[in-house]
Amino acid sequence: MGRLSRAEARARLGFPTVPTHSFRKTVATALDRAGLSARDIAECLGHENPSVTQDVHMAKRSNSTRAAAAVGAAPEPR
Repeated sequence: MGRLSRAEARARLGFPTVPTHSFRKTVATALDRAGLSARDIAECLGHENPSVTQDVHMAKRSNSTRAAAAVGAAPEPR
């Protein structure tokens, strides 16, 4: 049996219309939340430079409590 194409692999998983990039981003985000370093995640995804992994694949998140407080203090929409 030969190697599956990306489209065939997605179809077998039940996600025929989901772009492959979405899977890579999901994996990168899960590894980030599990505490792996950007270097480790880059290695897993086959990137030579961790900045590519951070800029393209890892979810942007803010740990700023000040930012969260500002959003929480925003007026309710009418």
